[in-house]
Amino acid sequence: MLNVKKSKDDILSNLQANLPIAQTSTVIAEAKKGPTNDDIIEDAEEDYSFARKHIKKLINTSDEAIATMHALASDAEHPRAFEVLSNMIKSAADMNSQLLSLQKERKKIVQEPEPGSVKNTTTNNSIFVGTTTELQKLLKSNSANISVDV
Repeated sequence: MLNVKKSKDDILSNLQANLPIAQTSTVIAEAKKGPTNDDIIEDAEEDYSFARKHIKKLINTSDEAIATMHALASDAEHPRAFEVLSNMIKSAADMNSQLLSLQKERKKIVQEPEPGSVKNTTTNNSIFVGTTTELQKLLKSNSANISVDV
């Protein structure tokens, strides 16, 4: 048995000789960018028109179904028929409110905030509004003005 000690450089050179040469290309992968504001607005408009079209279609279908159910409930005079009719009317009203809320959500997404517009905030019951440095200066100036009689 041969006891041969090899140096680190010998081992690396043997590995490089036995392994295929990897091509070193300088390909810079482009960073994946998120969607732009225009893409978001375009998708929102597309989704809005799709949802609006289908909600309107469902509302028209429910109107026809309500008319049919109303005639059936009037003829049958059965409490269950009137219960079903009231549920159908409630569902139609819910679809109408969904249509309005869809419009509000679209406005939130599409409308860009005006530059320089700051959300107004109201502070109630404040004793002092400022930084701690300003508070210390105020207290120091007030303590200098107060004379203490002992």
